[in-house]
Amino acid sequence: MSTFFSAPAGPTRAGLIRIDPMSAADRALVEDPKIWTPRAFGRDASGHASQHGVEFRMRGGQMELTRNDQSETSFFVLPFVSDAGGDRVTGPEEASPVLEGSDDNPDALVGISVAGFHFARDDERFGPKDRLTFQFSIAQDRGEDNPGLENLNWVLNAGLKLYKQASGKEKPAAAEPTELALSFRRAFQSRVMEVPGGALKLQFKVLRHEEPPFWREALNFITGDTGKDLIGMLGLPALTTPCLNFVNQSLDRLLGDQRGEPIFAGDPISYVLTRRAREEVSGGLASAKVLALRPGYSLLVRGADYEKVLKAEPTIDTGRGRLIPKGVSVLEASRPDYDDPFASVTYALLRIGVAQTNLQSDLAYTSKIKAG
Repeated sequence: MSTFFSAPAGPTRAGLIRIDPMSAADRALVEDPKIWTPRAFGRDASGHASQHGVEFRMRGGQMELTRNDQSETSFFVLPFVSDAGGDRVTGPEEASPVLEGSDDNPDALVGISVAGFHFARDDERFGPKDRLTFQFSIAQDRGEDNPGLENLNWVLNAGLKLYKQASGKEKPAAAEPTELALSFRRAFQSRVMEVPGGALKLQFKVLRHEEPPFWREALNFITGDTGKDLIGMLGLPALTTPCLNFVNQSLDRLLGDQRGEPIFAGDPISYVLTRRAREEVSGGLASAKVLALRPGYSLLVRGADYEKVLKAEPTIDTGRGRLIPKGVSVLEASRPDYDDPFASVTYALLRIGVAQTNLQSDLAYTSKIKAG
């Protein structure tokens, strides 16, 4: 009997999956295995539930996201592009790399910042006492070209307070998206992330929890000026995998018994930064779906909000770090009676910078110069 792969209801070991029977109607639609994608769910190195991508299945001849906990919290990075049809947000597999990736400069440098973080105002999980821990990592993906070299990881752990402290009898006010912006370059002491071969693995995880002891101290919250204690950041550049596992375990101990509720979650996803890397990853297949990161703005959204965001055709209000529908002016969006279609959506507005380079260095260990 044909079956459909889905996530287990409870914790599993990596590689174990549950197989659910598929209805006769669905089974009739799934003749070609290319139109559906089985995904394995398990645990990551820290013992957390994890997943490899997002499930789809057929309904009435249309592909749709399956509604399980994993697809609700899994993340998409959707780039904004400009083409003949104007400015638009597009699917991650539709974006093409901007960098060439030549023999002289086969590698890449990348910088990412969060220009604004918007949380759903009508979501009861986001209250004045709730906190978010934002975990971000970029891992080098050297592939088979450099099997003897270990991939390095750039890791950012950030703490966010969603509401500003009120004075007197005033109610706490929700932080604006730009007040929750994160400068990764500042966290990494102005060091950019190095990507050998132009291929990387990207992972986001955002956890909601109450504030545990020592959380502010560990994440270097800045106190003093009004509003400055909304964000704390701890940037750790160029970590080996054992060091990364140690950091993750330390953060788990910091949260203690408070197992954070995932707002965004998912296993690392592979992206390319150069056309050369895309050619290598795809094996020369033009039809291969290879995900790319492009310079400029991208949108980080949950699987639960993916269709809603695309349907609203968003553009960016860069001044306030938020989305507004195409055709709506900033003045209209600032009116008290404005009906914001993104008010119930939790998203992050990313800004990405890239450059091609050559990370190889030929060191000379002698002062002697050979005769020509």
